[in-house]
This record gives sequence, structure tokens and C-alpha cells, in this order.
Amino acid sequence: MSEQTLRTELEDVATLDDIDVAAWAERHEVDPQAVERVRRHQAEARRTCGWALEKDARRRLSAGADVNAADAQGNTPLMEAVRWEGVESVRLLIDSGANVHAHDTQGATAIIEAVAGGQHGHVDIVRILIDAGADVHVRNNRGHDALMMLVKHARRWDEDDCAAVVRTLIDAGADGTAQDHEGTSALQAAKDAGHNAIVAEIERGVLAAAATSETPGSAPKRRTM
Repeated sequence: MSEQTLRTELEDVATLDDIDVAAWAERHEVDPQAVERVRRHQAEARRTCGWALEKDARRRLSAGADVNAADAQGNTPLMEAVRWEGVESVRLLIDSGANVHAHDTQGATAIIEAVAGGQHGHVDIVRILIDAGADVHVRNNRGHDALMMLVKHARRWDEDDCAAVVRTLIDAGADGTAQDHEGTSALQAAKDAGHNAIVAEIERGVLAAAATSETPGSAPKRRTM
């Protein structure tokens, strides 16, 4: 395992509980203390973010901070709050005029950041963003929309939370058969990864969309799986 791969794996596993961390560390012959160091780093980064906590976000806004200011990578305060699971901060920023459609230099928007998060609070954040008008069809520079990104990061999620977010995205119009730049759909990616619960939810959405399109006097809209 390369150093970069190990770092990525550690970032993912650092959100798991102690039993899972111990099992993962033993399986990959990694020092459990390395995982704990990543956890501490994440906690410190969240604390110093400045936008993750509502009280900090409110103080910054009161001091005149631009709610839509972006850094060199295109990250906005809303994206930072989303990334660090700041549910109440997300609400505050949206109420203060945050642009839910803003994207970073990789083409990611706040809702794409949310589905990659994998924490329980991100379930509410996805719903908040959709209620605020976030586009579930928007794609990043690799052609990945929110549903595809969720499939790619599914292992970060609790199974029930993941299923809830899939349903939320599909009910908001996400298309599990839409293909990325490599010709892969979220449905196919979920099948390839063995995410059966996600496959079931996406197929439910595909069937519902097909049924809705079958209006009297028109030919049924054909969808492929």
C-alpha cells in the first residue's frame, strides 16, 4: 500500500468506531495509534475551521465576513461547514445568503461535499441543501454527480443513513443511470461494488421515473440498467 493510499484509507477509517478501527488496523498491519492521530487531527481541523460551529460562523458574519468568499481552491464557507458536519452552521449560512450552487476548482458543490462526508449529520445537511435548491444533477470535473459520489464513498456511511440519503437524492430527481465521463453510472458502480441496498434504491427510482413518464398517448420512456 502506497503512502498516499494509506493516508486516504486512514482518513476514511478514522470515522469508524473503536472496534472497526482495531480490526482495520490489524488487517492492514497499521498501528492503531496512527488512526488515533488522524482522528485528533480531524477534530482540531474542525475546531479551527471557523465555519463548522454556528457560534463561530455567526461571529464571523457579524464581523462582516463575506458568506460567499472562496479560497484559492474555490472552497466557500458553506462547503467548509458541510465538510465538517456543521448542520446548524449550514442552516445559518444559507439563511445568510450562501450560494448552494457555488463550486470549487474540482467542480464540487456543497451537496457533493455532503454525500462524501459519511457522518450522521450529513443526512440532514443533504436535505437542507436540497430544500435550499441545490442541484442534484450537477457534476464535478470527472462527471460525478451527488449520487455517484455517494456510491463511491458508501463505505464511510452507516448503512441506514446511506440508504436514507440515496432515497433523498432520488426523490429530488437524481438519475442513477446517468453516466460519468468514463461511461459508468451510479447504478453500475453500486452493482460492481456490491452495494446491494443502494442498487435496490436506485432501481426503485428508475422504475418510478419510468412509470411517471408513461402518460396516456405517449410512448413509454425507456431506461436501461
